[in-house]
Amino acid sequence: MKHAETDGLEVRNIKKLYPEFMLDVSFKVNPGEFVTLVGPSGCGKTTTLSLIAGLLESDEGTILLNGSDQQSVPVWKRSIGIVFQDYALFPNMNISKNIGYGLRARKIDKRIIHRRTRELLKLVNLSNYVGRSVSELSGGEKQRIALARALAPEPELLLLDEPLSALDAQLRKSLRKEIRTIQKKLSVTTLYVTHDQEEALSLSDRIIIMNNGRIEQIGTPQEVYTTPASKFAAEFFGRATLLPVNAVSQDDQSCRVNLPDIKLQTQFFCRPWTLKQTMFPASSCVKHGLLFFRPEDTAIIDAESIMGETTPGYNTFHGAKVTGYEYSGSGYYIDALWHDCRLSVFSRSFLSEGSNIAILVPAAACCFIPESQE
Repeated sequence: MKHAETDGLEVRNIKKLYPEFMLDVSFKVNPGEFVTLVGPSGCGKTTTLSLIAGLLESDEGTILLNGSDQQSVPVWKRSIGIVFQDYALFPNMNISKNIGYGLRARKIDKRIIHRRTRELLKLVNLSNYVGRSVSELSGGEKQRIALARALAPEPELLLLDEPLSALDAQLRKSLRKEIRTIQKKLSVTTLYVTHDQEEALSLSDRIIIMNNGRIEQIGTPQEVYTTPASKFAAEFFGRATLLPVNAVSQDDQSCRVNLPDIKLQTQFFCRPWTLKQTMFPASSCVKHGLLFFRPEDTAIIDAESIMGETTPGYNTFHGAKVTGYEYSGSGYYIDALWHDCRLSVFSRSFLSEGSNIAILVPAAACCFIPESQE
């Protein structure tokens, strides 16, 4: 099915002003896409969701749903399903009545409500729970019913505000798979809010990273993890090495950088971040920024066997010293010190503090973050 350019959700220059905080965001969610808003507490994720749902009124901007301006549409008339963190089920209604609540409010025929309720109970794997009360449900079951209720009116947009945060870790993993399976099956346009990085990476078609009321980066899970747009984005998703560097030249594929005041054995060849076309011309003056890589892209080798040597296609850190470690189950995250710079690397084997090591990092796994994007 071919969609028009106006289909999906579009948030244009939406602003919400508070005495000590201002939200200012623009983004688009394509039809059938699963997009996740992530960021620390207080960054504006839930405020953004509330503005889209109509629970809050924006000070500026436009919200379009499938081309229709939503600003003047009352919350109860918006074709939006919402799932909250605290379930928000009605305790005085059984499960079937909870699911059918939105349909009854729209005065849908009882036979249609009955059929739709049965369909949704089957969809969320609770077919045998028709007459149960809310008090008989576990946390995971309550969230399944909340999801079914949000989907009952067949909304054009589904909003989920940290729906799994009240559940234990194992149940969160199980339920997030179910949510994604259901979303794909129905192909409903979805905007999901979470502070859980692993959740965002595993669920999303695209991720929007927010910080202090603004968007730091938009991209696929792979893009935001391997080519972060800023220091904040790099540090938000797990461990990272960030070294202050000078970029001395670049072309369409790579960027050469040097560490200030340190003569390296080899130059770095780093992928530029091109999502916002922020590359600078090769003829420009030296630019400052950060060299970034993830610990799982590193390899630790015997320091003495390659003393002074370099490996084509790799950046070599000679003379690093282990300063700490953390066991992760599959191996060890190692903290290392190299020329007063802190590196984060990964090792399958245990390395004691004080060990001298050499570290190899593929040039293709490195990314240069310009200072202007920090």
